[in-house]
Amino acid sequence: MKKVLSLYPIIIGVLFLAFSFVFIRRVPEVNQGVVDRLVPMYQNRPVSQTISPQHDGLNVIMIFLKNRSLINTDKIIFTLSENEKVIRTIELSGSNIGDGDTVRFQFDPIPDSAGHTYSLRLEAPATQVSQTPIEVGFSNTDTYTLGSSPEPGDMSFQLFYKPVNKAAYISELATIFVSRLTPLYGISVLISLFVCFRLVKLLK
Repeated sequence: MKKVLSLYPIIIGVLFLAFSFVFIRRVPEVNQGVVDRLVPMYQNRPVSQTISPQHDGLNVIMIFLKNRSLINTDKIIFTLSENEKVIRTIELSGSNIGDGDTVRFQFDPIPDSAGHTYSLRLEAPATQVSQTPIEVGFSNTDTYTLGSSPEPGDMSFQLFYKPVNKAAYISELATIFVSRLTPLYGISVLISLFVCFRLVKLLK
């Protein structure tokens, strides 16, 4: 029994790493989640933000958008560029944007995105000033130190990446797992004891 308990956290760790290797699709990176105010998008008035991913394989950017009462159905255009060269573009209908929602923009991974500076731009080319616009979440202060925006503060966004080198990513996870093995062992034993206790009570 003691041998089983001592191997329990290792078995869990191996299963977790194997699962990650097979099923991992995106990993969270930078998160500027502060929303202090909303900036409207109109025709000829886009909003933008520079970003600098810290990992290769950037493939998802989530942005806080608000479509008040779901009124606006105009198209919005997401553009990601580097040195004024467009590298990714996504078009989205306003009808797919909620009344205060984090919207996912997913694209083919950028293999060498680490350390590069990209310009993220959102525009609503058909929305007139007289209409109810789609708005973008922003912080009041510069909370994102790796980039900036023409607007005061920073856009509310989160970056995700798809590991280009899964073996290196799994190695990193394994290092973290081993460094935390001792406290994990204690937690694993407690969980095991709790499950056993519950099973005994159910079987009575």
